[in-house]
Amino acid sequence: MELNEKLISLSTRFDIQLDVESVIPIKGGHINSSFRLKNSISNQPDVLLQKVNHHVFTDVDALMNNLVLVTNHIKNQKQYREMVADIIPTKSGEYVLKSDGEYWRMLEFIDQKKAFEVADSAEVCRKAGFTYGSFLKAVEGIPISEVNAHLPDFHDINVRLSQLDEALKKPVANRLKNAESSLQEIDRLRDTMSNRLKEAKSKNMPLRILHNDTKLSNVLLGERDLGTVVDLDTVMPGYVFFDVGDALRSIAVNAKEDERDCDSIELLSQYKQAFVEGYLAVTDKLLEPVEVESLDYAGAYMAYIMGVRFITDYLNGDVYYSTSYPEHNLVRAKNQLKVCALFSTQ
Repeated sequence: MELNEKLISLSTRFDIQLDVESVIPIKGGHINSSFRLKNSISNQPDVLLQKVNHHVFTDVDALMNNLVLVTNHIKNQKQYREMVADIIPTKSGEYVLKSDGEYWRMLEFIDQKKAFEVADSAEVCRKAGFTYGSFLKAVEGIPISEVNAHLPDFHDINVRLSQLDEALKKPVANRLKNAESSLQEIDRLRDTMSNRLKEAKSKNMPLRILHNDTKLSNVLLGERDLGTVVDLDTVMPGYVFFDVGDALRSIAVNAKEDERDCDSIELLSQYKQAFVEGYLAVTDKLLEPVEVESLDYAGAYMAYIMGVRFITDYLNGDVYYSTSYPEHNLVRAKNQLKVCALFSTQ
């Protein structure tokens, strides 16, 4: 069966009026496979059909429990309803379709708002900060015990460094030499970054329900301040500086995370300030002083952890992130380590 025929066949098992006019692959995601199904029925939305990568997300049921829990909680708050897309259940009332060993889900496709790979104004950054801050505030009423940590230690730098150390024992042929300069930079910052996490724990920084993948392209923006947050697969407990730092590493620089020319990457302080101002405009009364203080090192921490993850995947043979060429993950690692250095010296 051709891919489009398969997707159309799968779509008939979801509870929505849908007549597929065309299938459009959505590019740019590292993990899942996503397709926009154009709906020819008037007054019915287009939909996003996604195949969840169950090799990365090994507990799809736990992931979907978080997605449904958070989406329903936000949808029940009038001022935040537009911040998340509707999840469309199957005709049997489930939120994930299991078919031939694959996991599929369907969501409303949001086409009234725009995704940005790179910010083009401080206003975009402010709106992104406001939306991600609103997300933190909107999920505040959910008991954290009800949210599954289905990717344990996701932003724990000590765990990520241990994974790198394991990859160093059996690297793919010829890749260790190529990664030498990046590995030296990672080693230079090991203690500093480990101490950031240690400090958060020692100061009893509160765990909160986070998005955990707050890159700029995961928030869709329109005319209003409040945008729509997408890609909720990594919703889990964590520390606020994880979300702020992950956002800043993509929002406050002038390049994508796979820009090859690291010398051209610059930190845009006005973009950083705009994002933080938008974020704090919603969360200033929610956050504790220790959390606000952590925003100073958030960008460096998260850029560093992504550099570690990219170089680990490179040494392992590109088994986690999708790549377009053999050195793609190495380029990403060098890029993020440059971003880390920029945040560290601001």
